[in-house]
Amino acid sequence: MKTRNHLFVRSLLSLIAVFILISVTAFSQNTPAANQPGNLVYNYPVNKPVRYKSTTKVVQDMDINGQSMQTNVVSYIGVTLKSMGSSGSNFKIAVTIDTMAQTVDSPAGFTGGAVPEIAGKIYNIIMSPAGKVIDNSEAKNVTYTIVSGGTGDAIQITDNFFPVLPDGNIKPGYTWTSEDSINSLTSSMTTLGNVKSVNTFEGYELYNGINCAKITAVLSGTRLMKTQSQGMDIKVTGPYTGAMTVYFAPSTGYFLKQFVNTKLTGTIDITGPQEMSFPLVMDITLTKEEIN
Repeated sequence: MKTRNHLFVRSLLSLIAVFILISVTAFSQNTPAANQPGNLVYNYPVNKPVRYKSTTKVVQDMDINGQSMQTNVVSYIGVTLKSMGSSGSNFKIAVTIDTMAQTVDSPAGFTGGAVPEIAGKIYNIIMSPAGKVIDNSEAKNVTYTIVSGGTGDAIQITDNFFPVLPDGNIKPGYTWTSEDSINSLTSSMTTLGNVKSVNTFEGYELYNGINCAKITAVLSGTRLMKTQSQGMDIKVTGPYTGAMTVYFAPSTGYFLKQFVNTKLTGTIDITGPQEMSFPLVMDITLTKEEIN
């Protein structure tokens, strides 16, 4: 029975890790704009393609009766953004999914690879000059099958894609604190939580030869992630901390790079025919950057 339980948990590890990828963008939750008058605004050039690559790495470590089980998950997404011009006081952006891949390396083995069915799909979003996604509804129709079964959609790709900029004529050293909540629902997973960001405009510095505004943030909050598998309810809960760095180029009108790292220390609870609860640590790094 002990061997059977361990085999079940090992296979479950890879499944949970993939589900986490669906809502991992919630860990890079954007910071709402500060409440004061902006010199940093998005202004993607009309009809000029801008390409990004987004790489997420998850290291998940569970302690099962004193035995450590580690799962490594990597997700890669390539997108092309093209501004279609203004939409009232906001902007309409055409999003093309160029490529997607997800892999899971766990005690159950190595799974995953490219997700070709989503490549080439196009949808539109509406974003504000500060970078807040106002309308992401078309993304719901862009779906794909995840390696463990079930489906994901492009809402999770673009919902929090753009680092949100502070309002106002800021100067180096300016700081602001913001709080936001997370409420993400997919066909496979529900993610709830809150995030607090203590942000600082560090000043201007060169990134890839371009003068950029550098913004850093210290992140903290809580997460609740729920899914189901094999007739069991799976719940991951716990507090997390992290940091974010953004390079935004006023001369181009968009961000060149965003780096986020977070660490969640909590528990995973499984209820159903079998009931189990284990300590869980998840280290997540997210890098989004422009590519030529």
